[in-house]
Amino acid sequence: MLRRPDSSIAALTARLQRHLHYRLKGDEDTAVIQPMVDAWVARRLSEQPSESRGVSGTALGVTVGAVAGAGTVIAISTPR
Repeated sequence: MLRRPDSSIAALTARLQRHLHYRLKGDEDTAVIQPMVDAWVARRLSEQPSESRGVSGTALGVTVGAVAGAGTVIAISTPR
């Protein structure tokens, strides 16, 4: 997943930030934001080709967790 130029951690984080920016009003709490982030990450994962040799599920899971966590923290800390 991370080998594609549009799928680096920085690129995915930026895409998630844009997604949340357009959908959040600013008064949402974590209980609302986290399912949105989870759904966005699930959609990105479904776009990926099947796992190839040399790419571990653990590495992918860590990447997804980092992007999802960053998106939630950014959404919570960004005032509107």
